[in-house]
Amino acid sequence: MVTQIVDHSEALHTLGEVSTVVSPRCGCPPPAPRLASFRHLAAAVRRIYGVEIYSALVDQLDLGLQILDPVLLQGQLPLEASWIARLMPAGKAVARCVAPDPDPVTAAIAVVSAGARSVAVDLRLGYTKYVDVLAQYAEHTGSELQIVVSAPLRLPGDLVFHSSAPPYIRERYVKAVGDVSVRRGAVQLVDVSPGGGVCEGAGVDYTKTLERVAELLGLDMGLFDDLVAQGVLSHGYVLDHATPWQLGYLAKWELARQVPGGWSATHKLVYLHGLYRGRLA
Repeated sequence: MVTQIVDHSEALHTLGEVSTVVSPRCGCPPPAPRLASFRHLAAAVRRIYGVEIYSALVDQLDLGLQILDPVLLQGQLPLEASWIARLMPAGKAVARCVAPDPDPVTAAIAVVSAGARSVAVDLRLGYTKYVDVLAQYAEHTGSELQIVVSAPLRLPGDLVFHSSAPPYIRERYVKAVGDVSVRRGAVQLVDVSPGGGVCEGAGVDYTKTLERVAELLGLDMGLFDDLVAQGVLSHGYVLDHATPWQLGYLAKWELARQVPGGWSATHKLVYLHGLYRGRLA
């Protein structure tokens, strides 16, 4: 169920208590999204940032992961798009008050995927054009979603006006003053204080991307060392160290390229290998 709250005050108001608030006033990082949300998460990232991560999320599911691994994601995406991995939520748990990182829609999808069943999202500073993706995911999971906006959006569900909403906005929908619901009449909105709760952040080391790839695929780092050092390795040598299944992922993720007679390193592999070696130096 989706409820819109038109609020022009400096505070944040919700209709009753909610388990989690996503607001610029909050400081806790959003949790790493569960991969069960991959369709909606990928849709949000594609529309907001123009980067396609759907196939990468499917690969993570196929490899047995349940929670998005942003370190692995950096190794899966094309080099020019890998920056998006560093924006992905990576917190350890759902806090009471969550920051809209990297944006309120992606953060809220992460929060709902992690089990929050009543969420309020402050969209008064932007991103309302992408709210349909979030609303669809809330309906899909059966979560209660409250969207705090500065003007009504074209969405199904209840529409509530805080007393601060100016007459030129509210009079098209209701004539009464105060806190008013279009469906229920007079209501009492709750002033939500930001902060509170325990923040559980997660230190993410993206220099370990190549090691994470090797771990998930069951490869020895020596294969990457040889590819980078030699430039091209014979097909027979590579098959002594990797199965066709493993090579398939390396090729798909642009970490190795098949050339006549063997396999060569890619620019992306050289970059990730540099991060790996730089950390060890």
